[in-house]
Amino acid sequence: MKKLAILSALLGGMFIQGAFAAADGTITFNGTITDSPCTVASSSINQTVQMGQIKTSAVTGADGTDLGSKTPFNIDLQNCSPTLKDGTTTWTKMQVMFTDNIDPANTSKVLVNSGTGIGVSVGLLNSADSSEITLGTASKDLLAVPSVSGQSLPFYAHFVKAGAGAGSAGDIIAKADFQVSYN
Repeated sequence: MKKLAILSALLGGMFIQGAFAAADGTITFNGTITDSPCTVASSSINQTVQMGQIKTSAVTGADGTDLGSKTPFNIDLQNCSPTLKDGTTTWTKMQVMFTDNIDPANTSKVLVNSGTGIGVSVGLLNSADSSEITLGTASKDLLAVPSVSGQSLPFYAHFVKAGAGAGSAGDIIAKADFQVSYN
C-alpha cells in the first residue's frame, strides 16, 4: 500500500509538471497612461492608409509637385473630457503635429519613402483647405466639441514627386508619427 501511494504521487507529479511545462506562444499587451483630455482610438494608433497606384508615366514635374488625388484619413479620439488636466480649463481646439517616422529631423512637407519605388513619396494636407502640412510643425487649429466624448480629426494624404529623376516602379512606404495637442 505504501509503495502504491509513493508511485501514485510520483506519477501524478509528472503529469502535472508536463501540463504546465511548455508554452505555445506569447501575447504582449501594450498601452499608455496619458494625461490628455482624450485618448487615441486603437484603430488610429497604427493605421495603414491605402493610397492606391500611380503610373510611372505620371511621375513628372519638379521635386514637391502634387501628383494627383487626395486620400482621406482620420485620427479618431475617444473618452474625451471637456477640461484639460488642471480640471478647470475648457479646450475648444486641437492641433496635430506629424513627424517623419524614418527621419524625425525631416522638416519638409514630404515624408521619406522607404519603399522600392523611386521618385514618389507622400505629403499630408489639412482637410479644411488642403494646405500642405510641414512636418514637425503643428497643423492648423481643428475645432472640437469638448462635450462630445469622441472626436474625429480629418486629414488627406497625397502622392508627391520626390527628387529630380524619373519615377520607377515599386512600393511606396511612408510613415508618420503624430502627437495631438489641446488648447
